[in-house]
Amino acid sequence: MATSFMNSYGQRGSLLPLPANFASPVYQTSLSVRIPSHNERYRVEHSSIPSLGRHGFSVSQHASIYELRQYKPSLQACKASAKAHNNKDGMSNMQWLSKIFESGAEFLDANFLPAMLISAVIVGLLFPKVGLCAHGFGLSKWATFGVFLISGLSLRTSEIGGVIYAWAPLLFGVVSSLFITPLVAVLILRFTINPKEFVTGLALFSCMPTTLSSGVSLTQMAGANTALALSLTLISNFLGLFTIPLMISILVAPTLGVSVPAGSLVKSLVQTSLIPLVIGKVIRACASGFIDARRKQLSMLSTIFLVLVPWMQISHGRDLFLSVKMQNIVAVGTLGMVMHWIFLAWNSFIMFKCTGDEDLHQKKYNSWAIILTASQKTLPVAIAVIGCLGNSMGEPGLLVLPCLISHISQIVFDSFLVQRWIQDDLQKYQNFN
Repeated sequence: MATSFMNSYGQRGSLLPLPANFASPVYQTSLSVRIPSHNERYRVEHSSIPSLGRHGFSVSQHASIYELRQYKPSLQACKASAKAHNNKDGMSNMQWLSKIFESGAEFLDANFLPAMLISAVIVGLLFPKVGLCAHGFGLSKWATFGVFLISGLSLRTSEIGGVIYAWAPLLFGVVSSLFITPLVAVLILRFTINPKEFVTGLALFSCMPTTLSSGVSLTQMAGANTALALSLTLISNFLGLFTIPLMISILVAPTLGVSVPAGSLVKSLVQTSLIPLVIGKVIRACASGFIDARRKQLSMLSTIFLVLVPWMQISHGRDLFLSVKMQNIVAVGTLGMVMHWIFLAWNSFIMFKCTGDEDLHQKKYNSWAIILTASQKTLPVAIAVIGCLGNSMGEPGLLVLPCLISHISQIVFDSFLVQRWIQDDLQKYQNFN
């Protein structure tokens, strides 16, 4: 016999007795069934089954067969509606795809150079005929010309005047970059990695001057002496036109049993790097505002020009590249990273241990600039040198691969190093205060 009660809404309903083992056809749980009032049924009919508990009903105690049966045909629709409502934090599929695309674009923008270099290797291996055709039209020379032309366009020399007060660190940086760090080539050539072009390419890379842009950018990020880093970049890359052939002839060529025509190499480097750099600088003097407003686009264009040369070289040496074992690639990459660590350790020791008793802040201000720029080696000049050498020291595509790996690894490692320096300084400042 039914009995009446006051429900949670202050309304009167009636309970119907059920067997203890009665199971709901939807939820398969034991229920006590009652006939709902009009207001309660209205609330159930206008809410989804999964959210009944939020409207004052306990499904396991107060739902009726009438209500559950009435709602069962639209149960799937309710679940779909709830899923659509909560899908991807309330975003539609198109909005979600748009967000993924934007995130991918931001990642590509932040890692444009590594992404393009990796893409150049993959495309060169998959479609070698395209790279061979581009090389046949002389695109490699024009690509190298374009890299240094854009470098001249982006070159800011207005801050260099104040570097006269840091002439001693500047002198050490030039000597270290052009004459001391290339000595590592003798040690590198003692390693045996197949193919032999791997160690030869890494030895050639050690004879290069400092990077054209990444060293200055990292110096600026660290809050160090950007004018000093820029001065070292300009001087070392200019003098490098004459020291590179010399160091290769003394350190690399005798071990390989080849001769390097130093005069021809200097002439080629002047044509492919110095002349376009000067042209770019002259153009910048006439339109600096226009160029500065498009620095990002010019940087991306320079990267595209830069990867065209290794793409064509890898396309030419595809068959040899595919015969290389992966452990040999890992070995030469590790050797290149160790080489960079040696450069960092040497420059850090001299700058922090062998300099005068100047103010600690001023010492860091100059030392970080020299450590970063004098420890890095430039990829565009290395590619230009390998192009000028032809096949005299091996397959150009295999020679350039360790240069690519070392260039990427040194920039990535130095980026983490700068972040560590910044965090240490911030921690010391907080402890002081």
